[in-house]
Amino acid sequence: MHIKADAEEGMSATDLRVAVAGNMDSGKSTLVAVLTHGSDGRPLLDNCRGSARMAVFRHKHEIESGRTSSISQQVLGYDEEGRVLNYVGVSAPTPADITGAASRVLTFIDMGGHEKYLKTTLYGMTCTLPDYVLLCIDAMCGVTRITREHLAVAVALEVPTALVITKADAADARQLQSVLQQLRQLMAPLLGNPQQQQPATPTRQASCQEDRETPPPPASTAAAAAG
Repeated sequence: MHIKADAEEGMSATDLRVAVAGNMDSGKSTLVAVLTHGSDGRPLLDNCRGSARMAVFRHKHEIESGRTSSISQQVLGYDEEGRVLNYVGVSAPTPADITGAASRVLTFIDMGGHEKYLKTTLYGMTCTLPDYVLLCIDAMCGVTRITREHLAVAVALEVPTALVITKADAADARQLQSVLQQLRQLMAPLLGNPQQQQPATPTRQASCQEDRETPPPPASTAAAAAG
């Protein structure tokens, strides 16, 4: 709705490119799939087990692992009255059908969130020339190191960035408030509000997966365990 409102306020661009960044398992691919796929006038909904993201995965190993490793581009088209063209018809239209009939098009650039795919993500945020960045934050994990790195890249490239809290329905009110406080502290230096830079309330990050491979134990520890 916000995108539609902005378009109606006189934006001259007919094709906006939006890079979707954030930590792994933060729901980036699911968000893109729900926005860009659907039929019978309704968007494609997820089953809470990752069914929607299968529509945007490109490789077999992505389907098996549930993690994006490449760059996937999906289009979202609007007609002159602001109606979404992706959900028209019994079956999903092709990108050619959407772009051919649309008055305005959003191109979502879905990128990987795991550290080992960071180079591919950097390529997506530079060579695809996004107009905006959507930075996804998992409500259950909060701000992670990868979140900070992706935000730093967007700031360095001077790309306007919007924060999106995903999986909010799985978190309680206390957890959501904690994540919001983390985001206020994260954005405070960028918004010129140093008063917000205070320690955050601990979140349940311990239950979240690490955003990098688990390092092997030190040699001394391994030798002690073997003894």
